Order: sequence, then structure tokens, then C-alpha cells
Amino acid sequence: MIDKSSLSLKEALSQIKDGSTIMIGGFGTAGQPAELIDGLIELGIKDLIIVNNNAGNGDYGLAKLLKAGAVRKIICSFPRQSDSWVFDELYRAGKIELELVPQGNLACRIQAAGYLIKPENYFPILDLQQTELGIQKIKDFFQANLSAELRLRRVTAPLFVLQGMGLNDDLSGAERAVNFPVKDMNGAVAEVVHSLAKWKRVTLADYQIEKGFGIYTDMNAIRADEELGNLHSLYVDQWDWELVISEGERNIDFLKNIVRRIYATLLRTEYLVCESFPKISPILPQEITFIHAEELLQKYPHLSPKEREAEIAKEHKAVFIIGIGGFLSNGEKHDGRAPDYDDWTSTGEKGFLGLNGDIILWHPTLGVPLEVSSMGIRVDKDALLHQLELTKQKSRLELYFHKRLIDGSLPLSVGGGIGQSRLCMFFLRKAHIGEIQASVWSKQMQEECKELNIPLI
Repeated sequence: MIDKSSLSLKEALSQIKDGSTIMIGGFGTAGQPAELIDGLIELGIKDLIIVNNNAGNGDYGLAKLLKAGAVRKIICSFPRQSDSWVFDELYRAGKIELELVPQGNLACRIQAAGYLIKPENYFPILDLQQTELGIQKIKDFFQANLSAELRLRRVTAPLFVLQGMGLNDDLSGAERAVNFPVKDMNGAVAEVVHSLAKWKRVTLADYQIEKGFGIYTDMNAIRADEELGNLHSLYVDQWDWELVISEGERNIDFLKNIVRRIYATLLRTEYLVCESFPKISPILPQEITFIHAEELLQKYPHLSPKEREAEIAKEHKAVFIIGIGGFLSNGEKHDGRAPDYDDWTSTGEKGFLGLNGDIILWHPTLGVPLEVSSMGIRVDKDALLHQLELTKQKSRLELYFHKRLIDGSLPLSVGGGIGQSRLCMFFLRKAHIGEIQASVWSKQMQEECKELNIPLI
């Protein structure tokens, strides 16, 4: 865990300014951070918005803060109790605002607010029309250059596939697919795709794509289980690509070569953006850094996987983390991967497992790591059997895709997805993916983004 301890109350409260929104723990008088509340009073901070279960009790803790005139508005579920006289007096006098929220709704809003990263003093570099022009430039330029770099031919992608074929991707294995019955097919169920890793491999075979060449698609998907925020939307748009390879290319060196070529395309795209919009300056390093998830764990043993990603991305600005999906020495995974597309169990360099990984860029606008691509060398027959055994999912061998892989009718391949909206968000220095794509957002997020000068499309 990150050490967030402070040496003094003043240090602990140093980032709180007039007008801040503060969530105070505790239930009634139990568990309230009395010393921190006293510290706020001593600092003379005003116009606070307080989020709590109630509106204070007696003259203690939160009630004391209200009495000091430090609070402009309180958001709570139970403002009036037998000993809430401080709040009652202020509210009747019109000296404090109240937003009454049912307790369950309050919990959901607290959870939703946690997904919104709030950059200080944010102002978009480009207006709405410039942004739309930038999106078009990036998408047109990047896909043309990616196609030329990796020798990929464009193919038309499905928005949905039939359920029970094994063609849809399970990502980490926990996400639900959006599905619907098809009236004209006797109620057969179709699923909106998550991504197209397995579909692309079948397409390589059906189109008889030769070794050294591949395909790419303009993939659109709906992911109903996403936790919505700056980086995540219900709507996903990405370039899904897949390349036919040989047995001798199923190794880390070949994977790194592919990553470097994709990264070279990112560098060229950044140059285009900066030439087109001079207010945007280049920030990508000339080389991408490679590190295995196990090495990252050893480097930051006390941090969570996401915290480790943040530290390494902040240091190097562009990294490729190898080995996503397998267990590390601490018995945990860096992140989840389904067992039937990426190979996360074959041995790579230094004896570490996994022939896949993620491209992560440091996003300075938000101060966070931004995953822009998940990719890898795909499972061969042995890796598929091994990974299905490890995950206790051997029943998948009865599905169409898996049967074709086992019988040898699918080619060996490497492939991945590259997020279109995320790339545009990065290159145009946007604070929210909703500035790039049209999606749906909670009323709470819309209101908060408006306050933060983040214009959602």
C-alpha cells in the first residue's frame, strides 16, 4: 500500500481549500475524525460541502464544524435528529444548504464519484469543432499507418455474434455480454461483441491470409459492466488487428518487435497532432520501456497492480507490461485474461511466463496511467489446453472456435486491440473519454463534469 501518513494535522489538511467537498466518516458520533475536524476549524477553511450520513449531533465533531460557519452545504440522509440543533438553527436561518439523499442512493453516488478523476484548473486545449477535426485526423492517420506498418488489410467486423459459438471474447472472464433473441432465427441469441480476438483468428483462416500479413477492423462494442469514469465508457471503439505468424515467431523478441512498430506509429501520430494543433506539445519518449509484471512486482512489492502501473508509467511515460493473466510470485495476477486467446503461460525471457502484455502511456492531464492497447501472441493448441485446465474451463473445448483451434484449421497469430477513443483522448490531452465519444453518463457525473469544465459530447 502507498504510505499516506502525515506528520501533523496541518500537513494532512494542507490540500484542502475553501469550497472543497469533503466526505466525513462515522455513524452519528461514532467514528468521526474529531481531531481532523478541529484542524479544519483552526485553519479557518470556509464554504465546504460536506458528505455524511447525518448532519451532526450535539456540539461535537461535525456539528462543531457547522457551528463554526465553515460549511456551505451538507449532503446527507438523516439531517434531523433529537440532538441536531446546530443544523436545525442554521437551516431555518437560511445559512446552510441541504441536499437530502436516501441512504442507498448516497452510497451509490459516493461509489460513482470515486470513478471520476478531477483535474485541477482543467480547460480543454481544443474547442468542440477542433476536437472533432482532431479525432478525424487521428483515426484516419493512425489506421492507415498501422495497416502499412504491420501489413494489415481492412475487413468488415460484426457488431454481434451468435451465442454459444465461443467467438465472443470474455476479456477477464467476468464481464457479461449484452444479448438479445433474434426473432427470425427461432429465438437464437446474439451477443454484442466485447472484442474480436477469436473472431479475427477464424477470419484469418477463412480469408486464407498468408504468413506475414494480417487484418484489422474498426470494432465497436458495448461493455455493460464497465465502471464508468474518465477512462471507461459503455461504448468501446478500437482497432482490432491480427497477424499470421510462424511457430518460430512465438517468442518475446518477436512480440517486442511488433510493440516497437506499433509504438513508432504512435510517435508519428503524435507528430501529426502537434503539427496540426501547435498548442499541443509532444510528450512521448522516443523508445518504449519493456518490463515483466513479475519484475514490476519485485520493484514495487507493497503496491497494488494499478499502483505499480502508475509508478512505472510516471517514470518512463510509455511502457509495455509483459505477462498479463498468469499468477505472479505473490500468488496474485497482475490483471485477468480469458484462457482462450492470449498465451499467458508459455515461458518467455528470464524464465518469466507470458507472451502478451499491455501498452500503457502516462496521461499528464489526469496524472494517471492510460492503457491504450492489450495484445499478445495467441494460444496454440498446447497453451489453450493448459490454460483451460488451469481455469477449470475445459468444457469450452466443445465450442466451435475451440474445436477449430484444436483440429489445426486456425493459423498461429499475434494480435490485439488499440483503443480509438483513448488514443484520441491522450493525443488531444482530454480529461474524460466523454469528450471524445458520445455515450451515456449518470446525472451526477454530467453535473460534476460541467463544474470541472469538462464538456461531455
